[in-house]
Amino acid sequence: TNTIFCADGDACDSSGASGSVVYTGFNLFGGVWDLSISTGLTYDYIGSLNWPIMTLDNVSATSNSSGTSTLYVSFSENGFQALSAPGFVTFASSTTVGGTIRYDSYIDDVTNTLFTEGTSIGSIGPYSTSHSSASDSTFISPSTPYSLTSKITITHGAGNLVSQPDMAVMVLPEPISSTLFIIGAVTLGYRRFRKV
Repeated sequence: TNTIFCADGDACDSSGASGSVVYTGFNLFGGVWDLSISTGLTYDYIGSLNWPIMTLDNVSATSNSSGTSTLYVSFSENGFQALSAPGFVTFASSTTVGGTIRYDSYIDDVTNTLFTEGTSIGSIGPYSTSHSSASDSTFISPSTPYSLTSKITITHGAGNLVSQPDMAVMVLPEPISSTLFIIGAVTLGYRRFRKV
């Protein structure tokens, strides 16, 4: 396995803004993969240490191989503080032709280490359809400090193939049951008001 690291502010990061990573690499891993990440965003560009938001937007992965190959795209931030909400939600959206895409998100509230696949907080896919989108939520109250890691796994077969995944991990504002209760209460109140 070959690995390329591109940290915020490194020469490989063409963004220039703190909390934003923009990366483009051609002919990676023996010329098999081309990868473009338009924006990898986290604190302090979006969100905060107490309200984490991490996104990988406009990712484009192209492969040209004589066999099956897999590319892992991971995005990580550490140092997050006490969570003022009940958990996290992972969103995924993808377009792929001839490949599969899987999305995983993790929290490490033990060692607060970057790229640690500690406790799973979201798992979506793998998808092989031309277009798909989904979400997964987890209720968890991490101790502090903690790290978050997003991981996209792209597997392509032989030929010239393209996958375009997007992924976001963010705070789940409140339990879904509470949201549904509020919506139901407002609806019933409105209906009752209209009858009067």
